[in-house]
Amino acid sequence: MAIEWRHLEVGMALALAVLANPALAQSFDESDKFATSAPIGRGPLDGMSFVGKIGPEDKRDLDDELHFATGQFWSSNCLACGYQPGAYWTRRVGDSIQFQGSLPSADGGQFDYSGRVVGDQINVQINWTQQRWYGDVKRKLAFVGVLTPSATPQGVPTFPVAKNSDEGTQCRRL
Repeated sequence: MAIEWRHLEVGMALALAVLANPALAQSFDESDKFATSAPIGRGPLDGMSFVGKIGPEDKRDLDDELHFATGQFWSSNCLACGYQPGAYWTRRVGDSIQFQGSLPSADGGQFDYSGRVVGDQINVQINWTQQRWYGDVKRKLAFVGVLTPSATPQGVPTFPVAKNSDEGTQCRRL
């Protein structure tokens, strides 16, 4: 029994040392946090639209648009394939705005976005996950685009969006 108490005493001493030293207790930089203090329904990328190419990281060959409005974002292609607009979070790092968010779908899995806007350029890494009973299916995609004033979103589109025959083929390519 004496050995167990000794381990407990050492553990308590270490815990107190960490709590007593603010440098040890706070081991991350505050700038690593994504903003959650912006008013609901607003974000620093709101009103922006980017046109570019989406696809596998090594072969982005499908035209797409990425829109931001009222604190949410969406991809034109993903919306047409049944993915809903999703909330996004941001942080400023130097002259860039980094963002992250997810586009969920009832039956198509989920796209997790992580991107960076510098000036009028956007570069996004996308992880697609589809849960299956036999194991998750995962793919890495990317979107690279440029800011376009001609496609400024006025608000989040009504969901669901009607699909046409070409969009079904597009959805399978992603």
